[in-house]
Amino acid sequence: MGKIRTFVGKTIPTPLKNILKEWYWRNKVHYIKLPYEKKAICALKGKKKIRVVFLALYKSVWKYDSLYQLMKADERFDPIVLVCPIVNYGVKHMLEQMEISFKHYKSLGYNVISSYNKDSDTYIDLEKDLQPDILFYTNPYKGLIDNRYYIDRFPHILTCYVPYGFNPVKFEWTYNLNFHNLLWRFFCETQITKEMIDKGSFTHGINCVVVGYPLYEKFCKESIKNFGLWKEQEQKKKKIIWAPHHSLEDCGGLQLSTFLSYYKFFFELAQKYFNDIQIVFKPHPLLKEKLYQHPDWGKEKTDTYYKEWDSHPNTQLFEDDYIDLFKTSDAIIHDCGSFTTEYLYTQKPCMYLTNGHNLEQYNELGKQAFNCYYHGNNASDIISFIEKVVIKGEDTQIDARKDFFIRNLLPPNGLTAAENIINEIKKQIQ
Repeated sequence: MGKIRTFVGKTIPTPLKNILKEWYWRNKVHYIKLPYEKKAICALKGKKKIRVVFLALYKSVWKYDSLYQLMKADERFDPIVLVCPIVNYGVKHMLEQMEISFKHYKSLGYNVISSYNKDSDTYIDLEKDLQPDILFYTNPYKGLIDNRYYIDRFPHILTCYVPYGFNPVKFEWTYNLNFHNLLWRFFCETQITKEMIDKGSFTHGINCVVVGYPLYEKFCKESIKNFGLWKEQEQKKKKIIWAPHHSLEDCGGLQLSTFLSYYKFFFELAQKYFNDIQIVFKPHPLLKEKLYQHPDWGKEKTDTYYKEWDSHPNTQLFEDDYIDLFKTSDAIIHDCGSFTTEYLYTQKPCMYLTNGHNLEQYNELGKQAFNCYYHGNNASDIISFIEKVVIKGEDTQIDARKDFFIRNLLPPNGLTAAENIINEIKKQIQ
C-alpha cells in the first residue's frame, strides 16, 4: 500500500493531486464531518456542564490561560488540562517535558492530569476516562503528540485549535494539514489570516473564525506579575532579548535561524556594552534538541553553551513563559516566526536577523510585521541598532509599530480573543 501511495504521489501532477484532494475533502466534509458535528452539537444543547479538555504539550507554547480562566469562572464549562506525551525526541525527553509541564500547570491552579503513568506504563483513555465534549489542541503536527491523542481519533468530538504562534509564514503546514481541515473550529488571529485560509485550504476555511490572538489580553490587559526576571545590575541598563529560532536547517520550507552565525557574537556584545545593556538568551524550545543532533555541536557543547549564559553578570538564560519578559524588556533581536508579530504587542524597538530569504517565506501579515522591524543583515547592523535605537533612543520605526498594532492586533467585536471564542462556542450549542 505504501509503495502504491508513493508511486501515485510521484506520478500524478500536483495540480491534479490538489483537485483530487479538494474533491476528497468536499465529500468528507459533507457526508462525514458535518453530520458528526451536528450530532455532537445536538447532544450538548441540553447539557448543563460542557467538559473541555485542553491537550497540553510544551508549557512555553501554551496560549490558553485566559480562555481556561474564563471557562473556569463560567458555570457552563468544566475545563481540564491533560498533559500529553511529546514523542518525537524519545522517552527521556517525553518524561522530562511532561514533568515540567505538569508542575507548571499545577502551579497555575489548573485542574491538570497527566496522560501517562510512569509506574504502571499506562496511558489515560481520553474518551472513556475523561469523556470530553470539546477538545482544544495546542499543536497541529502529527508525530509530535502521541498518536492515541491525535485529532483523527475523535471525529465525533468537537475539536478546536488556536495557533500556538502568531503565524507570519505562508506555508500550507500552518493552515492546511489534515489536522486543520478536521477541526470543528479553527480560531484564527486576523482577517488577513482568514483570507489566506479561505483561499488556500482544502475546506476553504469553512471552520475558520476570526477571534484575535489570546496573548492580546496577556500583553495588553494584564499587569506585570514578575518584575524580577532580569539579573540585578549595579546601574540601570537596557534590557535586550536575543531569541534565536530552531530551524538550523530546512524545516518544511522554513529556515529562519541565524544562530550559528551569531552565537559567539552576542557574548561579545554583552562584554562590549557591559555598562549599557544586559542580554537574555531566550532560545526556541526546540533549539536545544536540534543542537544536540547537530554534527558540530552535540549534547556536551550545547549544555556548556547554555550554562555560560548564566555565568556573566549581564547575561542570562531564560526558558520560561515569556510574556512578562517581553513586557519588562527594552528591545528584542530575533529570527523567530511567531515573535515577529507577538513582540509588536509591546510596541518596543525590535530587530529581525535576516538570512537572505525571509521574505520568501512570509505571508501578507508577516510581511507587514517584518516591515515594522529594523533588519539585521550582519554584525554591523546589530551594533548600529544597539547603539542608536536601544541606547540613544533614535527610534524611527515607532509609528509603523503603532499603526500595525491598531490595524492587526486588536481583537474583533471590542472583546478579548478568549471572550470571542467562548461566545462562538455558546452560539453554536445554544
